[in-house]
Amino acid sequence: MSGTKAASRLPQILERFRSSMNLKFTVDEKMSSLNCSVPGFKYDDFDRSGFLNLAKVNRMLEMSRLNDFMLISPEFHTTKMRSFLFGSQLKASKHLYKTAAVDHPMKFHMQLSNVGRSSIDAEQSLVDDQTGTVLVQRIVRIVNIDPLTKTAAPLSDDLRKLLKEKIHASGDNQLPRLEFPADVPEKHFVHRESVRFSDMDFVFHSNQGSYLLYAFECAAMAASKGFYSKILDDICFYPAKSALGLHVAECFAGDALQVITWEDEKNPMLIYFVVKNKNGVAYNAKVEFYSPEELT
Repeated sequence: MSGTKAASRLPQILERFRSSMNLKFTVDEKMSSLNCSVPGFKYDDFDRSGFLNLAKVNRMLEMSRLNDFMLISPEFHTTKMRSFLFGSQLKASKHLYKTAAVDHPMKFHMQLSNVGRSSIDAEQSLVDDQTGTVLVQRIVRIVNIDPLTKTAAPLSDDLRKLLKEKIHASGDNQLPRLEFPADVPEKHFVHRESVRFSDMDFVFHSNQGSYLLYAFECAAMAASKGFYSKILDDICFYPAKSALGLHVAECFAGDALQVITWEDEKNPMLIYFVVKNKNGVAYNAKVEFYSPEELT
């Protein structure tokens, strides 16, 4: 679908998403945080090992992305902000992998945590309803993009001031800087992927959650070839402890991708990934995995 056709249908697409994501949110008086109940995970969120797939959880935390920022800050309705999801960091507890189930009542919480010159950070979490245990935390950053230059554009002074007033006292959690090697090391593994139409989101480019799935597929193939020094079995038996990823460029259906991976010199459970399309780097990430012993 061309960009013009997709744009013309966007209002109807967004309305379908809004009606399907019919979770009941509560927003605090300051309009700086929101909460809702989540009944559990989907069967498709679990991979072949029976463990939850963190890439699917990352995608799940988008469930209300259409409304999150507008519910917290209605001013987004009146701005010309064109947001681009720049990156996210996820941290998964052992409790997540030990207790995750289709019937697993949870609370979803989100609050504004930082406002930059052209970006906004928000902190999200899923909390076990019965025990109050934090299952997963996520910090996400959206960047205001100039539609003509496709580069970061400053937020208006009024909007920045308004948003800063809404940051929680417990906030100021920013998306960490991705410390990444300047060059791909000599010892690395390359895997080929192709962007599927099912990988795209409502703006018809590869959804941010898809890149982590590409990385995990690459890791599975690398492990099967004996590439890693400590990950000796199928990667699905090594659930992800944390994942930090940054989006550098867009990818579209049919794009041929090159996914490159290698392990950290000091911590072999920390794995790096670079996703490239024909124009260069599209995504960088580092993922630390639990060892099977850590989950016993």
